[in-house]
Amino acid sequence: MIPTPEVQAEILRVLNSKTYADLHVPAYSVVANPYDWQYQNCTNFVMSVLVAAIYGTDDRAEITRHLRAHYEPQTVKLSGITRAVGSIFVDGFATADHRGGPLKISTFDSIVRFLTTYGMAQAVLEVTEEGIVEKQVAL
Repeated sequence: MIPTPEVQAEILRVLNSKTYADLHVPAYSVVANPYDWQYQNCTNFVMSVLVAAIYGTDDRAEITRHLRAHYEPQTVKLSGITRAVGSIFVDGFATADHRGGPLKISTFDSIVRFLTTYGMAQAVLEVTEEGIVEKQVAL
């Protein structure tokens, strides 16, 4: 996924600032809630950096407001039993940040949807054995 040049410039601004480190949450969950800061994973971190860049903020509460208003994470359907015992079998499986609600997580597809919906993606590419293919993204 290649953001537009304008978004790229803003991402670089964040990457070269104190904000980048401040947005990282060391507590990891493979199913971290992108609307909460209790846990984080790599895709949540990417969304936090993107929103900080796009909206010019380092304030976590403001980032969360923008995420809730403009970003639809992927819903993961797991049984209650899987949710209850998942951490026994998978390191980094924590769901406390979902507060008993549906598991909503950041994924590559949800990030692509966000950027394409708001006209902030220059291209979406897929690397296959045959080469690199530009994907058409359905909105």
